[in-house]
Amino acid sequence: TIRENQDEIPTWIFWYGVIIVVGAPLLYGIMHLTGPDLGMKTLADGSTFDTAVFKYAIRNIAAAAVAALALYKRSVPMLLIVFIMRFITEGGDLLDAFLFGELDTTSMLSYAGMMVFVALIPYALAIRKLWPMAR
Repeated sequence: TIRENQDEIPTWIFWYGVIIVVGAPLLYGIMHLTGPDLGMKTLADGSTFDTAVFKYAIRNIAAAAVAALALYKRSVPMLLIVFIMRFITEGGDLLDAFLFGELDTTSMLSYAGMMVFVALIPYALAIRKLWPMAR
Protein backbone atom coordinates (compact mmCIF):
# COMPACT_ATOMS: atom_id res chain seq x y z
CA THR A 1 0.00 0.00 0.00
CA ILE A 2 0.97 3.64 -0.22
CA ARG A 3 1.44 3.93 3.55
CA GLU A 4 3.87 0.98 3.59
CA ASN A 5 5.94 2.62 0.83
CA GLN A 6 6.10 5.86 2.80
CA ASP A 7 7.67 4.09 5.75
CA GLU A 8 10.18 2.19 3.59
CA ILE A 9 12.26 5.16 2.43
CA PRO A 10 15.84 4.21 3.28
CA THR A 11 17.33 6.26 6.09
CA TRP A 12 20.32 7.32 3.98
CA ILE A 13 18.01 8.72 1.27
CA PHE A 14 15.99 10.63 3.86
CA TRP A 15 19.02 12.27 5.53
CA TYR A 16 20.88 12.85 2.25
CA GLY A 17 17.69 14.52 1.05
CA VAL A 18 17.44 16.72 4.13
CA ILE A 19 21.08 17.85 3.98
CA ILE A 20 21.94 17.91 0.27
CA VAL A 21 18.65 18.07 -1.64
CA VAL A 22 16.91 20.52 0.71
CA GLY A 23 19.60 22.19 2.80
CA ALA A 24 22.22 23.00 0.16
CA PRO A 25 19.86 24.49 -2.47
CA LEU A 26 18.00 26.46 0.19
CA LEU A 27 21.28 27.87 1.51
CA TYR A 28 22.53 28.68 -2.03
CA GLY A 29 19.26 30.34 -2.87
CA ILE A 30 19.26 32.53 0.22
CA MET A 31 22.93 33.43 -0.25
CA HIS A 32 22.30 34.48 -3.84
CA LEU A 33 19.17 36.47 -2.94
CA THR A 34 21.11 38.43 -0.33
CA GLY A 35 24.24 38.85 -2.48
CA PRO A 36 25.37 42.15 -3.98
CA ASP A 37 25.02 41.03 -7.63
CA LEU A 38 21.33 40.20 -7.55
CA GLY A 39 19.99 41.36 -10.90
CA MET A 40 22.68 44.00 -11.28
CA LYS A 41 25.22 43.28 -13.99
CA THR A 42 26.54 46.13 -16.09
CA LEU A 43 26.03 45.44 -19.78
CA ALA A 44 27.96 46.91 -22.71
CA ASP A 45 25.33 49.62 -23.21
CA GLY A 46 25.63 50.67 -19.57
CA SER A 47 22.36 49.09 -18.45
CA THR A 48 22.32 47.04 -15.28
CA PHE A 49 19.61 44.47 -15.89
CA ASP A 50 20.35 40.76 -15.63
CA THR A 51 18.08 38.31 -13.84
CA ALA A 52 20.33 35.23 -14.06
CA VAL A 53 21.37 35.31 -10.39
CA PHE A 54 17.78 35.90 -9.26
CA LYS A 55 16.52 33.00 -11.41
CA TYR A 56 19.24 30.73 -10.03
CA ALA A 57 18.31 31.67 -6.46
CA ILE A 58 14.57 31.12 -6.96
CA ARG A 59 15.16 27.84 -8.83
CA ASN A 60 17.13 26.50 -5.87
CA ILE A 61 14.61 27.68 -3.28
CA ALA A 62 11.75 26.11 -5.28
CA ALA A 63 13.62 22.81 -5.63
CA ALA A 64 14.35 22.80 -1.88
CA ALA A 65 10.69 23.48 -1.04
CA VAL A 66 9.43 20.65 -3.26
CA ALA A 67 12.06 18.26 -1.88
CA ALA A 68 11.16 19.26 1.69
CA LEU A 69 7.49 18.52 1.00
CA ALA A 70 8.37 15.12 -0.52
CA LEU A 71 10.48 14.24 2.53
CA TYR A 72 7.86 15.52 4.97
CA LYS A 73 5.16 13.44 3.26
CA ARG A 74 7.60 10.53 2.95
CA SER A 75 6.24 10.04 -0.54
CA VAL A 76 8.28 7.63 -2.64
CA PRO A 77 6.84 8.84 -5.99
CA MET A 78 7.47 12.49 -5.08
CA LEU A 79 11.01 11.71 -3.93
CA LEU A 80 11.69 9.79 -7.13
CA ILE A 81 10.61 12.81 -9.18
CA VAL A 82 12.73 15.14 -7.03
CA PHE A 83 15.84 12.99 -7.46
CA ILE A 84 15.30 12.75 -11.23
CA MET A 85 14.82 16.53 -11.39
CA ARG A 86 17.96 17.20 -9.34
CA PHE A 87 20.00 14.70 -11.40
CA ILE A 88 19.04 16.53 -14.61
CA THR A 89 19.59 19.96 -13.04
CA GLU A 90 23.02 19.14 -11.61
CA GLY A 91 24.03 17.39 -14.83
CA GLY A 92 23.03 20.52 -16.74
CA ASP A 93 24.98 22.72 -14.34
CA LEU A 94 28.05 20.54 -14.83
CA LEU A 95 27.67 20.70 -18.61
CA ASP A 96 27.23 24.48 -18.39
CA ALA A 97 30.47 24.74 -16.40
CA PHE A 98 32.34 22.67 -18.99
CA LEU A 99 30.96 24.59 -21.97
CA PHE A 100 30.83 28.14 -20.65
CA GLY A 101 32.73 28.22 -17.35
CA GLU A 102 35.89 30.22 -17.04
CA LEU A 103 37.59 27.85 -14.62
CA ASP A 104 41.13 26.59 -15.00
CA THR A 105 41.70 22.85 -15.47
CA THR A 106 42.32 22.09 -11.79
CA SER A 107 39.21 23.99 -10.69
CA MET A 108 37.12 22.30 -13.38
CA LEU A 109 38.32 18.83 -12.37
CA SER A 110 37.64 19.61 -8.70
CA TYR A 111 34.14 20.86 -9.51
CA ALA A 112 33.42 17.86 -11.73
CA GLY A 113 34.65 15.45 -9.06
CA MET A 114 32.53 17.10 -6.40
CA MET A 115 29.44 17.06 -8.62
CA VAL A 116 29.90 13.40 -9.55
CA PHE A 117 30.56 12.10 -6.04
CA VAL A 118 28.37 14.43 -3.97
CA ALA A 119 25.43 14.74 -6.37
CA LEU A 120 25.22 12.58 -9.48
CA ILE A 121 26.22 9.18 -8.02
CA PRO A 122 24.02 9.53 -4.89
CA TYR A 123 21.12 10.76 -7.06
CA ALA A 124 21.52 7.79 -9.38
CA LEU A 125 21.65 5.37 -6.42
CA ALA A 126 18.54 6.96 -4.89
CA ILE A 127 16.69 6.77 -8.22
CA ARG A 128 17.68 3.12 -8.58
CA LYS A 129 16.42 2.36 -5.06
CA LEU A 130 13.19 4.41 -5.28
CA TRP A 131 12.16 3.38 -8.82
CA PRO A 132 10.83 -0.11 -7.95
CA MET A 133 9.25 1.22 -4.76
CA ALA A 134 7.21 3.80 -6.72
CA ARG A 135 5.48 1.26 -8.94
